[in-house]
Amino acid sequence: MRIDVSNLLDLFFPPLCRNCGSLLADNEHELCSTCLTTLPRTNMDQHFQNQAESRLEGQATFMRAAAYCWYSKETTLRTMIHKAKYFNHPEILYRLTQQAITEWSGNGFFNGIDAVVPVPMHKQKMRERGYNQTDYIAQAFADTLHISMYEDALIRSRNDKAQAMQIDNALRKSNVRGAFEPNKNVELKGKTILLVDDVLTTGATIAECAKQLHKHKNVKIVVFTLGISVK
Repeated sequence: MRIDVSNLLDLFFPPLCRNCGSLLADNEHELCSTCLTTLPRTNMDQHFQNQAESRLEGQATFMRAAAYCWYSKETTLRTMIHKAKYFNHPEILYRLTQQAITEWSGNGFFNGIDAVVPVPMHKQKMRERGYNQTDYIAQAFADTLHISMYEDALIRSRNDKAQAMQIDNALRKSNVRGAFEPNKNVELKGKTILLVDDVLTTGATIAECAKQLHKHKNVKIVVFTLGISVK
């Protein structure tokens, strides 16, 4: 008789929601339906000239931009992203991205995209944390939309203090100016690129990354973030 090890493990270590700790149902993965339901959605996929686009306007050249949820100290999304980044649960971001893709799949927001590029992390911080959480967002798009993922298309060449520590908008912009460069070994000519990050705050990081991606000829950029900070 063959023993199903996964079922045996579930018996002694049942899968729990990464956010609230409740027992997951058979059709739930990483996050329970209750936690997903409480996410403060922006519905920006249904609106052009939304707040994400307004925040990036004048800073970067892009086709369209949107954030999945509102982000503030009071929101469920902040707790999820905090656990993903600092408590070794980046799979939360993969699941959140899957959910966003499912909900936005019918409106064409992701149509025509050839490749996905995550905002990179400096190699020193990568060694400290062990992973770049934004890679998990990009991987979810690659797996679900069957597009190429270029996790090394951009290089973070300077290891500055975390953007979360910068309060002043001007400081945020100066913090990332010149911090990224394109990887000369990656060719993106003519592609429509989905540039992804976890949270859009001032837009300085996304804008700097977009400028570097535009060094490839004839690229178009679509921006997606899981959250957008509430000002």
